[in-house]
Amino acid sequence: MRRLVLVFVLALALWPVTAGAQGNAPTSEEGFQVNIASPITVPSGQTVPSVVVIGDSATIDGVVQHDLVVIDGDARITGTVNGTVTSVNGHIELGPEARVAEDVLLYRSSINRGAESVIGGTVSREQVGFSFGRGFYIWFWVSMTLAVVLAGLLFAAIAGRQLLDATRVIGTRAGQTAISTVLLWVLLPIVAVLAMLTVVGIPFGLGILLLLLPALWFVGYLVTGTALGGLLLRAARRDQKRVAQPYLAAFIGLIVAQLVGLIPWFGGTLVMIAGLVGAGALAYRAWMALRGSAGNTVPRQVTGTTVSPVS
Repeated sequence: MRRLVLVFVLALALWPVTAGAQGNAPTSEEGFQVNIASPITVPSGQTVPSVVVIGDSATIDGVVQHDLVVIDGDARITGTVNGTVTSVNGHIELGPEARVAEDVLLYRSSINRGAESVIGGTVSREQVGFSFGRGFYIWFWVSMTLAVVLAGLLFAAIAGRQLLDATRVIGTRAGQTAISTVLLWVLLPIVAVLAMLTVVGIPFGLGILLLLLPALWFVGYLVTGTALGGLLLRAARRDQKRVAQPYLAAFIGLIVAQLVGLIPWFGGTLVMIAGLVGAGALAYRAWMALRGSAGNTVPRQVTGTTVSPVS
């Protein structure tokens, strides 16, 4: 219910209303008054229905029949509010004679109340925005993991041979993979920055930074996860070398990689490195393909027997 009150308050802040005159209070027939960037005062002996103040202060010495809302301002109450008092990014001062019939809702706000002031409801301190419980984070991780595994399976189905070649590069060409990783993730950002030094090159540079690099990292993460899965399968003595599409390796490896990302302190770093290295392996394989030697990049496996590349 309090969330709905906050949504209503913020909606009022965006509603195209006319600011009230400074220092004036509405009569009882006016409904409610919204003051923007000007203070409002309800004098002692005067009664108003409801008051909303945005960007300034409210002084209530009289009676507010319903609710008082103050956004980005302070409220000083020595009279009576027969409804709820809501403060967003402000401070509420309750004098000794102050009376609030219902709740006091504080959103990034503070309160100071006199010893004899009366609040009929409760004082709630909340942060503006939404809060998520543990169940949400668990479901979020499960959903992201399902999406990653699905992407890995699609990669294996569409380009299984290329995926296998890239995973073999990580295991058999560690040095070349490391060099390719460094060159890829150093040179591409430099190219993007240099391109953005010219007006016509800004879209190109932004495309590299916002589209190409994230896409390369994600595909590289799929490659490293599949390589990890293949390693685990070989350790479990499950021969996957005859399979053209590494579905099982991608499935197991990416789930394990996602679990590694949950490790406190360094799990996220390992996941980041996995994407960088996988992209480096892809870049090295692409370079060898451009040189016309993709078939000789790594040793091939035929019916469980290693066949060395032909020189």
